[in-house]
Amino acid sequence: MGVNNYVNSGKPRTFLQKIGDVFVSIAAVLFKIFLVALVILCCPVLFVLAVVLVALVFAAIAVAVSGGALLYELLPAIDWMPVASVSPMMTLLGTIAGVALIGIPLGAFLYTILRQLFHWSPMGTGLKWSLLILWILGAVIMVINLSALGWQLPLYGLHCC
Repeated sequence: MGVNNYVNSGKPRTFLQKIGDVFVSIAAVLFKIFLVALVILCCPVLFVLAVVLVALVFAAIAVAVSGGALLYELLPAIDWMPVASVSPMMTLLGTIAGVALIGIPLGAFLYTILRQLFHWSPMGTGLKWSLLILWILGAVIMVINLSALGWQLPLYGLHCC
């Protein structure tokens, strides 16, 4: 028989058990007051962090889309010809792939946190598979773009001839 069943059973309780019940009730009330105060103190901080996270996501997308021009102007000593020789379509696809490679895991992480906080239902299986396929497609496009730029994947420990 569990403790809650015993307490609610109506069986006679000793004086020490009643004192223990009062102590537990007082401790529970104090703990709830502490948690409410903690939430009140942390809500503004969490709100500011959420705003900063959204701003960082928008900034990352802006840098991914137009950051190349800024880097070109800020770093004139770098030879940008391999990058500049790539077609605009490959640049656009590479940017979208980079946003997908970073954005899909971040979005899933944020959804997981919000799901725990607000008791949302889990993502549907179709949505999960769609996001996984988009993420893999983004990775493939990124590898193709990087190989078009002349970048090589390091294969450590593999030697030819």
